[in-house]
Formats: sequence, structure tokens, C-alpha cells
Amino acid sequence: MLKIRAIKLEVNTTSGAYGAEYTFADGLNIIRANNTSGKSTLFQAILYGLGMEELLDGQNEKTMQAVLKDVVEYPEKTYHNVLSSFVYLEFSNHTIVTTKRSVKNDGRNAKLIEVYKGSMIVEGVKNIIPQSMYVHDKGAATNATYGFHLYLEKFLGWDLPDVQTTTGDLRKLYIQSLFPAFVIEQKAGWSDFLATIPYFALKSVKSRAIEFLLGLHVFELEQKRQNLLSRKMTIIDKWKNNSSQLLNLANKAGVNVSNLSQLPELGSKLTPIVFYMIKGDRNISLFDFYEEELLELERMENQNLVVNAAKNMEQIQNQLQKTEDRLKNVYVAFDMVSLQLDTDKRKIKIYDEQLKEVKEDLEKNKGARKIYELGSQVPVKLADNLCPTCFQDLKDTLLPQDIEQTPMRIDENINYLEAQKKMIEAYLRAHKTSIDEKTRLHNNYNQLMNQELRPQIRVLKQQLIADSKTLSEIEIEKKIKQRIQ
Repeated sequence: MLKIRAIKLEVNTTSGAYGAEYTFADGLNIIRANNTSGKSTLFQAILYGLGMEELLDGQNEKTMQAVLKDVVEYPEKTYHNVLSSFVYLEFSNHTIVTTKRSVKNDGRNAKLIEVYKGSMIVEGVKNIIPQSMYVHDKGAATNATYGFHLYLEKFLGWDLPDVQTTTGDLRKLYIQSLFPAFVIEQKAGWSDFLATIPYFALKSVKSRAIEFLLGLHVFELEQKRQNLLSRKMTIIDKWKNNSSQLLNLANKAGVNVSNLSQLPELGSKLTPIVFYMIKGDRNISLFDFYEEELLELERMENQNLVVNAAKNMEQIQNQLQKTEDRLKNVYVAFDMVSLQLDTDKRKIKIYDEQLKEVKEDLEKNKGARKIYELGSQVPVKLADNLCPTCFQDLKDTLLPQDIEQTPMRIDENINYLEAQKKMIEAYLRAHKTSIDEKTRLHNNYNQLMNQELRPQIRVLKQQLIADSKTLSEIEIEKKIKQRIQ
């Protein structure tokens, strides 16, 4: 549960400092005051401190009252131009956090939020080192180091799911889509439930927000539905590809195919696929064609197929030796390709891990650069001989440590990491291409050994010990191939 503990408004003007500070008690708090007393400013500043001013139909300082960005009127009809202003907001959920965000500041972007882990307003804790974060920019809901909305999501103990966009993609359910259920804006907020929900191109976003808040399992079911749809499309694509290959192979062999559906069918509705050939002036099924060919083969003259093993012993032995030698050579090549495949697959795994680490480092460095560009004065441990990922000491030189070294600036670090990323991706593409080629070669060798050479060796060995009047299996095989061709 998010509890607002206190808020502090700090405004520096040409005539000095102005501001206000409020502490909220446990339970219901009612704020009552005359018009133009600051009620709306207080309400809007609370949303601003949480990075939720999109509920006010805008972003950043544009949503704030003039007293925080233009001019302070005090006393009546006495005006003081605003030089800079800040909103401090203290809230809790098991732990206490204070945020600081500028409304107007020439050296600081309003997207920047500094997070202090402690009570700076109620308890007046000092010397807290802040953590700089940002809102309303890419990564604010996903960057684990600098994204404030992701930080707030985890602070509340939420784990927001991915939901479908209006274009069919998946995108995170933003935390700003949930806050209108808890915050009613005074102008448009009463017109409808969740009336001020921001537009993020999320499909049925109000329903998704309510389902999450009520703890329904719609997201899991929707995810399963999307997975099933994805599997369905994969099956359809595979069916189309296999059907196309089947028709091409059948066409090359002179075989016709009928009843082949363009889409997969359920078993109960499955229509048998018929393969047939044209023989003479009639259509004949592939099975009947095969039976007729067998009968024709049986009518062949046996005397042409008889081989005298004794007379051809030397020829058979020479052929057997050549076949065995070829099998050994193919096996050596097969074994070598297998080892190379294993090595390449291990390299792929290593490169994948390195690429993941580089991407994480790159994201953190880009986040840090964005924080600096927004105007943060909080030091980020990037150029202090510290790793930007784990913040451990870096001694990346073989020179004596008393020689001063200038570490890379953050832009140089990002350029270096991007170059590393491109290089690793190039390595991955090259190795994956190599793996594909070696896999095809591996399969060819395996097929050659098991479907051609080993059967030939087995037949030749049987021929050596066969009866002199038995039919030659080799010759029969030749006859069959001739008949098929």
C-alpha cells in the first residue's frame, strides 16, 4: 500500500525563497481552504512527485500551476518571478522514500527524479545519497537501474504483465494505467471510471487495468491464448512448406496428388490423400503401380540374374575393399565434422553469454548518459575505475598503478560497447552460417554411410558366401532401379 507521508514545495524567486510543507496523518486526510489557496497545486504536486502527472492530461512541468513555474503572488497583487522550483514527496510501503523533482530549473530536465531512501521531510534525515532516475522517456518502465516507473512498480510489490497493443504486439501494462483507479482528478476524473487513463495504444486498457487490480488470471489465459495462436501459425506454415515440398517431389517423380488440403485438418475430418500415376490410358494408385511392377519383375528371366560367385570372387572382393575404404574415409570426415559442430556450438553459447552481458552494460551506460543529459549532479560510478555493472574496482592496465590514467568517458564507453556488440553479433552470424553448412554436410555423410555404403558392404559380404546358383541381389537392385527410372 502506498502511503503519502509528506510533501514539500520549494520555490526560488527574484525576491527570495517561498514554499510550503504538509505532513499527512494516518487515515483520512481532508484538505479544506478557500479558492486560490493552493489545493489544486498540492494535489497536482503529489502526482508530479510520483511521475503520474499524465493523469492531468500532460507531462512534466506543463501540467503544474503557474505558482511553481512562472510567478508567485504574495502578498496580494505583489508578484515575484520564479527562478527555480522543486517538489519533494515522501511516501512509504514497508520502507520510506523521498523523491525530488524540479518543475523549473535551467540546468535540470523535469524528466529527472532523484530518489532518496529515507525520510527527509517528516524525520529530517540528512546526507542521503540519492539515486538519479527518469520518467516519460524510453526505458522509464523497463530500465532496472534508472527507470523510475519500474522502481515504483517494484516498490509497490507489483509485477505488471505484458498486454496486447492495438497493433497486435505485446507491451507492458504501464503503471500510469493503474493509478486512475486510485486518484480522481477534479475536472475530468468524475466523468467516468478510469476517465483520466493515459493513451499508450494498449488494447482494452481499462479492462486490463481492472483485471490486474482484482487479481484475475486473465493475463495468464491471454498469454496462453497468444502462445496457442503462435503455435497454430507455426503448424500452418510448416504444413504449407511440407505440402509444397511434397508436391514438388511428386511432380519430379511423375506422381499426381489429390485431396491434399491447403490447411491442416483435424483427425475426425481428415480426407485421405491419394497418390496416383498415369499408366497407359488409365490412372493407377501408387500402391497398385508398385504391385504391378513387382509382378513384372518376377516375370523377368532368372538366368540373366544368376551370378556364379566362384567366377566373380576376385571382382566382388575388390569391390568390397573399395567400398570399405570409402566408408572409412567418409567416417573420418563425419567424425571431424561432428567435432567441429560441437566446438562451434560451444562458441555460440559463449558468444550468446558475452552478447547478453554487453547489452546489459550498454543499457546501463546509456541510462547513465541520459541521467547526465537530464541534469543530474549525482555522480555515477563510470569513470572512477569502477565497473558500471557491478561497481567493483577495475585495474585494466599492466602499467604501474602510480602512473595516472584517463578512463574512458561515458560516450567513449558506449561507443566501445556498441562496437563490441556489433563484433559479437557478426561472430554469431558467421558461426551460425558455418553450423548450418556443417550440419548439412554432417547429414550427408550420415546418409551416405547408413543408406548406401553399409548396405552395399552387407550385400557384397552375403554375395561372397552365397550359393553359386542364387540370384544376385546387386543385379536385382539394379533391375529395380532401372524399372523405377
